Amino acid sequence: MNHLYLLSVFVHILCAVVWVGGMLFLVMVTMPVFRREGYSQKIRDLGSQMNGKFGRIVWISIVLLVLSGVFNIYYKYRGFEWEEFVNVLFMGEFGTILVIKLITVSVLIVLCYVHDFIIGAKFKHLWQTDPESKESRLYFKTMLWLGRFILVITLAVIILGILLVRPWALSV
Repeated sequence: MNHLYLLSVFVHILCAVVWVGGMLFLVMVTMPVFRREGYSQKIRDLGSQMNGKFGRIVWISIVLLVLSGVFNIYYKYRGFEWEEFVNVLFMGEFGTILVIKLITVSVLIVLCYVHDFIIGAKFKHLWQTDPESKESRLYFKTMLWLGRFILVITLAVIILGILLVRPWALSV
């Protein structure tokens, strides 16, 4: 069972790295290149393909992060009675950090859904029909700012994950 736990932790960390690394690449490399003169048509073609591929990778990562996270908590406290398990998870420093992380992850998933499937879908339609329209530009800016906000929240989730396994870092 230890091997399964190690695999689960590995998958959890790998999915976080892929997701956050991809977001950082988009913000720090791709978007600055796309802002250069003469890239408007290339943005439409390449951006659509990249968003589709990266979007699938993100949602696969989210599912694997949730599943591996649940398994990791279960594995850590598998020998506990239910009452004791609930007390450990939701009382004290660990429980407080866990609850904050679970709430933050839930908000993050909702924001990702809104970014990809509500605002993103509307933007894609506008971008394909009239990329220069005021509404298209507004949706583009909204997606950019929401994406940046998602990145900040994702980094906060990583910090909370670190604090779950290294709570002593708060008391130093």
